[in-house]
Amino acid sequence: MERRARAEAFRLRLGTVISHFTGAEGPVRTTLDRLREVGLGERVLKSAVAAGLAWELARLLPDNGQPVLAPLTAVFSISLTVAGSVREGIQRILGVIFGVLVAVAANRFLGANGWTIALVVLIAFVAGRRLRLEAAGVSQMAVSSLVVALGATPGATQDVALLHVANSIIGTVVGLSLNAVFAPPNYLPAARESVVTLGHRIGAVLDDLAAALATGVTEAQARDCLERARLIASSLDEVEASIARAEESLRYNLLAGRQRARLAVYHRANRAMEHAALQTRVICRAIVEAVETARAGEPRPRWLEPDRLGAPLADLLSALAVSLDHFLTLIDLPRETKDDEELATEVQRQRRAVMLAARDRIHDLMPEGWAMLGQALALSDQLVTDLTDAANELGRLNLAAQGSSSSPALESSTPTSEAEPTGIGGYSSPK
Repeated sequence: MERRARAEAFRLRLGTVISHFTGAEGPVRTTLDRLREVGLGERVLKSAVAAGLAWELARLLPDNGQPVLAPLTAVFSISLTVAGSVREGIQRILGVIFGVLVAVAANRFLGANGWTIALVVLIAFVAGRRLRLEAAGVSQMAVSSLVVALGATPGATQDVALLHVANSIIGTVVGLSLNAVFAPPNYLPAARESVVTLGHRIGAVLDDLAAALATGVTEAQARDCLERARLIASSLDEVEASIARAEESLRYNLLAGRQRARLAVYHRANRAMEHAALQTRVICRAIVEAVETARAGEPRPRWLEPDRLGAPLADLLSALAVSLDHFLTLIDLPRETKDDEELATEVQRQRRAVMLAARDRIHDLMPEGWAMLGQALALSDQLVTDLTDAANELGRLNLAAQGSSSSPALESSTPTSEAEPTGIGGYSSPK
């Protein structure tokens, strides 16, 4: 057991050293953040260094005094993610090899002329697609064919072709290595921010709808909340795309092992937020439909007046918003707490208060009100149940993430501050 603890401690220390050395955190990370503010982001700096390094390495090859292709390829190899650099690098090298073969064959059998050049480019594009190369590989194949066909003097085609391939490989390897080793792209902070922002937007809708119910909801207020809830639901794909981008940024990343557990936390939190967004939308729609049943000349049905069911419903939605805000703190701060149970209990208490108040308004709720109220209550219950289940899972996932990472700075740029709930519900029913 002691040996395992020492090994784990050594692994964490080594990970911290690597993260400092690669610029993922520490003084180097701070310097890079300051340079980004003046337009010198990591990708710009890495592209410049890769270009110069690729040029100097390529010049070491015999008869390669002007290796222009090496720095160009190095710059193109600095992609938004390390996985992107690997994928595009493979495609680019394959394109270069096939393009050079086409150019050498054309020069040998047809010679260099306008028709040959046209044929070389045509064959390169067709062959690239037949070989199922991606856009980067197809274009590289055509360019390589053209460069070798035009740049080679008679009798030197093979030498030019070999240098072309060598320069491309050097540039690709330099760009890929630099992208992977120095400040590797990491989209985990952006994924975290997208999930937290989604949760705050949902909570704001619940709070605003609660405020409207507490003071007397109008159709305009209810519709505004519904439209915002619909916009949130329509933006769920964007949040999912942000998490997918973060997941890709961890492929071939030296620090990926320390951060995949954190990504699992964001995946689970996002699933909970997706459910909450859809449930909130349906709650808003139920309130809109309820307001629409008001008699002519009345702003809302009688049972939705603040002194009847409006205020109890406001307390219920406010309790839901507090539960949602508390859930968002669990994304960053794993801790043993009974707040989840207490918040869920408070939501249930507010739900019972609504049901008790509804018993005294049976006549007002007939005939459509019962169905709309029941829908809102059922979805409120489901929302807090989903949040409680997700909170339990986040606790386990966060402990796993904490065990595989010794520095939260690797995963989150602006962690949510811990805030223990001091009260549930922002609205009190009138006496």
